[in-house]
Amino acid sequence: MTTNPLLEELKKLRESSKYAVAQGTSSNLNGFKKYLHIERDVEKKLKNIISKASESDKAQLLLVCGNVGDGKSHILSHLHDELKSIISQFTIHNDATESHNPNESSNETLYKLLQGFKDDKIGASKDKIILAINLGTLSKFIEEYGDEFKILKEYISTNKILDTDLIHNDEYDNKSNFHHVNFTGWICK
Repeated sequence: MTTNPLLEELKKLRESSKYAVAQGTSSNLNGFKKYLHIERDVEKKLKNIISKASESDKAQLLLVCGNVGDGKSHILSHLHDELKSIISQFTIHNDATESHNPNESSNETLYKLLQGFKDDKIGASKDKIILAINLGTLSKFIEEYGDEFKILKEYISTNKILDTDLIHNDEYDNKSNFHHVNFTGWICK
């Protein structure tokens, strides 16, 4: 029995396909994913923020926010190829809903990752992190650890990141340690 090449390519579009999930940290975009990639405005904004944050000598936390399936991991994988030397300056934490240790929660993993952004450490920190995070996970983290991350909590509140009904100002601010792009609302743009 011969396989139909068109059918094999169409199977890659299924949600259950191994091609449906991007890792975000390394080049896992094959020719098929590269072919399907369309640059969106949110990607252009993220590129700009990554480039400018890479030049900063202060701690930089880039929040890549959105809902499940918004394309955060795909764009990070794509940018890993496109901005290789710049993005290599950052630690990329692609899925904030996962814990890398079976004995800790995803919030505990985030807490460890973000130590350099705690209020008492941020002034001396040089950490550069790109954090792909779902809005619900971000909300739970701030609810649980907000007392130690008041500066981050204030940034999230001031920028109304958790308010999905707003158009977000996600321009780079060189005075801030925190930056974000919010994929919510950018799906078709």
